[in-house]
Amino acid sequence: ACGSNNAAPSKKSRNGGSITIAVPADPLVLNPNYASDRVTLTIQQALFAPLFYINGRNVTPALAKKLTVSKDQKTYKLTLNLKWHDGKALTAKDIVFTLNTILDKKQNSDLRGNFVFNNKPVKAAVLDNQTVKFTLPEVAPSFQLNLEQLYPVPQHVFANESSLQKSSKNNHPIGSGPYQFVTYKSGQYVELKKFNDFFGGKPH
Repeated sequence: ACGSNNAAPSKKSRNGGSITIAVPADPLVLNPNYASDRVTLTIQQALFAPLFYINGRNVTPALAKKLTVSKDQKTYKLTLNLKWHDGKALTAKDIVFTLNTILDKKQNSDLRGNFVFNNKPVKAAVLDNQTVKFTLPEVAPSFQLNLEQLYPVPQHVFANESSLQKSSKNNHPIGSGPYQFVTYKSGQYVELKKFNDFFGGKPH
């Protein structure tokens, strides 16, 4: 963070102001399906949100309200109810769309291997607007941890794009994280502003 105030930092969060974070390069692509470099991952955490966070054995809901696992550990049901930065509803269709694009070999996502077990892909189905069912080809203890790395992208933005990685829509990303996109000037900066409807509450 940059600043000229020499006073001791406040221990309480406050609203207003801005923070500048220096990074060594431009992001590769502002799309979480392709975030592999540190700069892109740093910006991704502000622009996009995961389904949930895992800290050790503790699972904290994020975009997902609840994750239910079947007795045979092959079926997972995910419940959510949220918004994208453009105000459109974030629904189960977006989750299924994101997973299917990751699994599509033509989309070249590095995340594909996280959702393929013994050469068979995980299947996702919409049960209703807020509920997704994932069916695994076999028991996979790593699935829940891999699911944490799934940051949804909006179907209504990318539905007609032949290549998500090369899409011009990535130049003005629509996410669901605590901050939303304002502008990006290559070699200079990426500017974000707080997203007041963030599921975790209005960011400071």
